[in-house]
Amino acid sequence: MRRRTVAILGSGHVARAAARLILRRDAWWAGREGFSFRVHSIPGGAIAGHGGPGLWVETESRLDALAIAPPTPGVLPSVEDLLGLLGAEPGIVVDASPRWQTTSLLLEAVRRGHAIVLASDAPLIADVASFRILTADRRGRCEAAVAGGLPVASALESALDGGDPVLAVDADLGPHGSSDAWEPPLAPPDRVARQALVLDRLLGGDRRLEAVQVAPEDGGWLATVGSVRVRAAAATPDDVPGARPRATVTLTTALQRDPPLQISGPLPSPERLAAAVLRDLLALAREEDKPWRVDRRSRAGAGQAIR
Repeated sequence: MRRRTVAILGSGHVARAAARLILRRDAWWAGREGFSFRVHSIPGGAIAGHGGPGLWVETESRLDALAIAPPTPGVLPSVEDLLGLLGAEPGIVVDASPRWQTTSLLLEAVRRGHAIVLASDAPLIADVASFRILTADRRGRCEAAVAGGLPVASALESALDGGDPVLAVDADLGPHGSSDAWEPPLAPPDRVARQALVLDRLLGGDRRLEAVQVAPEDGGWLATVGSVRVRAAAATPDDVPGARPRATVTLTTALQRDPPLQISGPLPSPERLAAAVLRDLLALAREEDKPWRVDRRSRAGAGQAIR
């Protein structure tokens, strides 16, 4: 059985929900898929009674017992500490730390041959070159970082792989941008702008955040860039008695115009974002098992661009 090491950056609700879900499903994957995950938690704050940059979390009871202090902004493990936790074999770094500036750490992990899963869109709004490296070669995945964890990134990937050009993306993130699964939540204008930029880049765009146009719309916010439009409604769930607000993304492609493809689901929660993280982890693990997989470390170590 192959055992893969996963390092989870962050100590918030999403990071803990992801660790918990991995632990609950690990035995099932071992029997069905022939692999399991070894989870390290890297909270970035003080861990009562423990030393070192990260902890091996082997049971849910251990996860519950960890007294993890709030993370300190900017306090990250060193590259060598992170790589030491991952070990010699290619591992997976899960970034569930929206308060940290993790881009340089993630880039180095990728260059050393490790895969990444992003639950935060922060690294995806950095410079375009970093975005391309982080998402190249299908070794960087971001389902949880797009549209509140709806399967939008994978739908875009499938359409482009199938030679079906995406003509337009229209996303409604729900009340106020539905960002309160993170702590603290982003302001709605920032949320829609960041999501619009990420979607545009997933379609091949090379724009910067400054190119996104954000304007009020019916009490909410609308962000526009290229062929992407992202909205955040003004109403909150309490404003509409009995309503069940949802997030909806509409993809118009060359082959799916009338009607277009629509992806809709509940507003994001830590558990739903954690489920999106797991979908990406499974995709990476299954990709590694393909016999034709080239060793990424030899390419990244030579300093070549990852494509």
